[in-house]
Amino acid sequence: MPVSRVLAWVALPAAALTLGVGAAVAAPADNADLLRIRGGEVAANGSHPYAALLEIRDGTRLIGHCSGALVGSRWIATAAHCVTDIGRAGSPAWPNLRVTATIGTVNRDDAIPAASQVAGIAAVVHPSFDLMGSGLGNDLALVRLDTPVRANALPLFAPGDPASIISAGTSATTIGWGLEGPDDVGLSNQLREATLPILGDTACGEADPFNAFDGPSMVCAGFLPPAADLAGTCQGDSGGPLIVNTTSGEPRLLGVTSWGFDATCATGPDVFTEVPAVSGPVLAAAAADTVAPLSAPSMQARAISFRPDSANVTLTADAGELATRYIVDYTGAGASTRRVTGSLGAGGQTRKVIRLRALTSATTYDVRVTLSNALGSTSADLAVTTR
Repeated sequence: MPVSRVLAWVALPAAALTLGVGAAVAAPADNADLLRIRGGEVAANGSHPYAALLEIRDGTRLIGHCSGALVGSRWIATAAHCVTDIGRAGSPAWPNLRVTATIGTVNRDDAIPAASQVAGIAAVVHPSFDLMGSGLGNDLALVRLDTPVRANALPLFAPGDPASIISAGTSATTIGWGLEGPDDVGLSNQLREATLPILGDTACGEADPFNAFDGPSMVCAGFLPPAADLAGTCQGDSGGPLIVNTTSGEPRLLGVTSWGFDATCATGPDVFTEVPAVSGPVLAAAAADTVAPLSAPSMQARAISFRPDSANVTLTADAGELATRYIVDYTGAGASTRRVTGSLGAGGQTRKVIRLRALTSATTYDVRVTLSNALGSTSADLAVTTR
């Protein structure tokens, strides 16, 4: 059966042992024993503000550690097998789930600001995830935090977004706090990252020793043929993000670490839940959440401060709880369209002023402003005339 990437600190049921996730692991004696994502590099400070280290408990009992990514002011995307009781049919969330999330740091030895450590006691698990019955299909969950986090969240692709179909050979980045191999114990003191090529579904399926890879709902990344000393994921990296950059250079969440071909973590490749393919039911359930419901963005846009060579567009937006991006396209008579893009902070009302530069004086520009997140988009059209 597939080998998951959770780092467990308690003995789990026999069914979990066949996945390599259940053996009790002794706590490390000192920091020298704390290792990292297999073959990775230390992430630069500030490079992944959405990175999350998750401590999972059932009440007071420590279950294990996973990785994750902040995708909204109160929501962390991770693997379903991190937060569920995989020894019970249906794999329900732990009945007394307690998650402590450390967000945005790259070094656990540093003094961690209190604002970066947030608790969560609720998770939305994909309704079709059932480790006992269907391997690691639909291995996706969102953990809801008790309080909002004012950090840059990682944008999601909308479910089924054609832009999320990534060609084989494209470079992707995975990050996590996991082990370098099965002989190691404990988490990494430092967030690590690895760059992996996306593998084609056919090649991945043919190489899969478990016959568990499902192309429509999973994405494979790593190296074929498998070989030692190549980068990849290991226990403790479960739930961590697989990140790709859009054509505009914006990072997006393509996958979450789910399982690997090799129980020893010595070789790859690795398999990630393809988030855009399976996130619809999870996002729908989170939209119905009474504490932090997810929603599409709304806005009002107007042009201000006209000058001969520039103008400002101001947005008054409700970005909801998800990471939301903006696109501003503007075109003058006889000129090609230019574009300004960026992200809004998740979590309620925000105001953003966007500068349109290199304009021609006494010219009218057609401006379209679009806000979008994984649940929808909204647009406004403006006419801007320079002085």
